[in-house]
Amino acid sequence: MKVRLKSIQQADLAELWAISQGPTADLEWKKWDGPYFKDPILSWETFATGWGKDSVDNPLRKAIVVDDKLVGIVTAYWEDGQLRRWLDMGIVIYDHSYWGYGVGTHALEQWLTELFGRFLHLQTIGFTTWSGNVGMQKLGEKVGMSLEARVRKVRFWQNQFFDSLKYGILREEWVARSEEKQSVYRNTVHSVVVGNAPYLKAASHYLRYAIFVLEKGINQSIEFDDQDGPDTIYSVLFQGEKPIATARLLVINSQTVRIGRVATTKAFRGRGFGRTVVQSLENYASEAGAQTVELHAELTAAAFYETFGYQREGQVYQEDGIDCVTLKKTLH
Repeated sequence: MKVRLKSIQQADLAELWAISQGPTADLEWKKWDGPYFKDPILSWETFATGWGKDSVDNPLRKAIVVDDKLVGIVTAYWEDGQLRRWLDMGIVIYDHSYWGYGVGTHALEQWLTELFGRFLHLQTIGFTTWSGNVGMQKLGEKVGMSLEARVRKVRFWQNQFFDSLKYGILREEWVARSEEKQSVYRNTVHSVVVGNAPYLKAASHYLRYAIFVLEKGINQSIEFDDQDGPDTIYSVLFQGEKPIATARLLVINSQTVRIGRVATTKAFRGRGFGRTVVQSLENYASEAGAQTVELHAELTAAAFYETFGYQREGQVYQEDGIDCVTLKKTLH
């Protein structure tokens, strides 16, 4: 059983509505997902123009897929609004025939890794549940989270009071847990993480040496320049524990960043992984306040970057003996 997270696309909405709200949906999940709020079942029209529409390409909402079947979602939201220092998350497995098989554990591990990787300033991530939802409490414990707060008898359901529970995990606790398991990723799915951790730098350098130095014949003294410092930000995409794609982010000034050293291992090219690592760095730069991204790309790769919003500027020039062109993109 392979569990992975994917971005929600327009084409996914009908299936997502069918399994969560539609006439044939298994509504067992409604008994545990804050039933005291008495949220109504959404019609297709309401779902498609509201929550569903807002979920398309939303980095804080992902679909849970098991062996190519969509079974649930993970979400995240800012408890403190524009301050963006307090992130809570959620998870729902709509088809309860998948409960008890580790799907939630695998999905939540991936989600925690992705969120900590995307928002490097965050020190903690948590979720809120209620004392009647024992399964969610056990799930939090399985992924290493701690019960941080209990507000007693504030949830009323079926003529009974329940407690509100707050679970959380610190960044250092998640990193320690990952290192103890000898891998940030415990599944054979693809996951991307952004940061300046030593293991990310090592993974990025491993890929760049194999691809640029050994495969393309670039001198290693040119490939590994003085920009590869201790504070340099890297994006690395892993399949399981194996790094397969990478990119590097350099800060030019407070408004502009440069993405470069984009590389994907030969066996995984043509699958969009290069785009994934580039966009992960775009997201990181946008969160940090940058407005413009520039690329110094090989001329043969320019068309690839143009497919997701980059525009050429200036003439072709030589860089490290290779024909290159500058491309730029405005972040929104």
